[in-house]
Amino acid sequence: MRSAETGEALVLAAGYTGIITAALFLLNADGAPLVLLAWAAALSLLCFFSCRKTLCSRRLLKTVRLLFRIALAAGTAAVLFQMSAANRSFAEAWLESARNRQPSGFFSFFVCELYALILFLPLFFACEKQYGKAAAFFLAEHLFAAGMLTSRQELLCLSLLPFAVILVRRKKWQTLLLPALCASLCALIFSLSGKRSGTNLADYIPLDTGRLMAALMPDFPLMAYIPGYGSTLHAEKPAYSVNPSGREIFLVQGRPFSTYYLATTRYASWNGANWSFYTSINGSRQVGTVFGADSARVPAEMRTASIRLTLQDDFHAVVPLTPRTAFVSLPAAYAQADISMTDSQVLSVHPALTKGTTITLYEGEAADTVPEFNAAGISVISPRILELAEELGAPHPNSAESADDRARQAYIGRVLDYLHEGFVYSLESPRPPKEADPYEYFLLSSKTGFCTWYAGSFTLLMHAAGIPCRMAEGYRVVSDASGRGSIRGIHVHAWPEVYIDGAWRVFEATAVFSTAHPFSYLRQGDRKTSAALAAMPEFSSQSALPPATSTKRSGNTVLCIAAAALLLAVDAYVMQSRLLSGNLLRQARHIVKVYAKKGIAPPAKTGWLAWKEAVRNCGETQKEQQLQKEALRIADEMIRALYAT
Repeated sequence: MRSAETGEALVLAAGYTGIITAALFLLNADGAPLVLLAWAAALSLLCFFSCRKTLCSRRLLKTVRLLFRIALAAGTAAVLFQMSAANRSFAEAWLESARNRQPSGFFSFFVCELYALILFLPLFFACEKQYGKAAAFFLAEHLFAAGMLTSRQELLCLSLLPFAVILVRRKKWQTLLLPALCASLCALIFSLSGKRSGTNLADYIPLDTGRLMAALMPDFPLMAYIPGYGSTLHAEKPAYSVNPSGREIFLVQGRPFSTYYLATTRYASWNGANWSFYTSINGSRQVGTVFGADSARVPAEMRTASIRLTLQDDFHAVVPLTPRTAFVSLPAAYAQADISMTDSQVLSVHPALTKGTTITLYEGEAADTVPEFNAAGISVISPRILELAEELGAPHPNSAESADDRARQAYIGRVLDYLHEGFVYSLESPRPPKEADPYEYFLLSSKTGFCTWYAGSFTLLMHAAGIPCRMAEGYRVVSDASGRGSIRGIHVHAWPEVYIDGAWRVFEATAVFSTAHPFSYLRQGDRKTSAALAAMPEFSSQSALPPATSTKRSGNTVLCIAAAALLLAVDAYVMQSRLLSGNLLRQARHIVKVYAKKGIAPPAKTGWLAWKEAVRNCGETQKEQQLQKEALRIADEMIRALYAT
């Protein structure tokens, strides 16, 4: 290996990592930049020496090629896993901030990872000394990125031009026909398969990379808004597993030793399959919005009961509100933002709030308007749940008793007593039998689940009695002696709100959050749920933990990880052997064509031994001798592959 080639390899590696470093700096990325740069440097060096074939031994060359493919596969797998976790709203929020020249956060790091992977194509062609192709791909990729960031269609169209020039010039455009035809055919089959049934073939493919990521990286930022992971319950549909993370979302400053219920979504009724959003019913509080110095317009008595939220996450499109919130103060920069207040008291902000934004909530005592909420018949309730409501002394729907606050209070107390006895709190809820009502199964059979099951069941029992009730989803946080608190993914919660005493009131249906002994409601050996509760400050001082509360990974998880690693190793070995044999055949075909032009008959007619002897006598100039050396090496490998015993 010549020193000139070593210098060339270092220059290429420095250029590749330098471009990625510049991207990390320009996008203000938060993540693991050193890991990304180390991967980029290693990949560029391995790519260079794999392409040049100048290493001193064939064994070393094979090792370098194997390491190169492993590094490339690892980087591709990491990006694909993260891409499966990133939802569209998160990507749109980042894109909006990038267009405003304010990109930041972990999503910026993910974009840099994607950029590094795509930038590999120009690097590969540069290592192959195909500098024209490298420049064309480099230009095309950056034109495409510029078009995405600036929303300019002409740049997106221009990004296709370098690819078209390469394909037409090298007469290889035909190779795209078969992949394009196959992709179109698959897309057509998938779409047509759902015409009659309402579901397509993709619905039957059990691919859930998010579940694997939740087990390996529970605090992975891009998973924050995936239903059931991070910091979102997504109670619209029944879920049977929740994987909360410890990632911080908001810092809270309020009253000492206070419990705050901050809603981000509310649901009105259950139709037997999912919950409908609380958007078409009157009876919401009128919440005012002020900006910057305009907060002086807030009544003085409300300023003494304020709650300050400081966003710690990269983006957040919703301002969580308490049921008593009367005013919301936002920074002056959001005065021109698109802010909409729905009937469900959810404040939507577009473009989304960015990291470091401080919001102040002001609470008041004004009563809510009387809701036009006919609870009788609003939800689809199974007969057995209706029987349970009758057993618990539910007032008759639409009767005077159902409208009496004292009768409502008495019934609510009996429902809470029922939900607090004989039930088990767990982040893994058993699935009901097929065709069974999920809430009926929870209330009468399994009696095991997390907050959405308790809140949803409570709401249905209220509707059975004709009492206005809605289910809220958001965060539950308890402040310390100084009034401070921290909202993390583990604080995501669901609770019911009942219209009583002229206002919507919060009730805690989940027993673990309204008892002095929360761990007594956990099943012994439930490490996942125990660890989630123990991570909450209000429960961290509990000494009566179940025996199996270790946060170490369970044996099944370790076994699964070990099996996955073994399968990856076997797959890498098989792929390597196949790729090496494929490369050898391609090299052999190429070198045979070269010498056929020199008048040497191909091995298919004479055999590799005779072809090798003919090549040995064909090498006069220095360039021909280098080609001869490569041809003899390929001949030896082909002979070894064909005749080895």
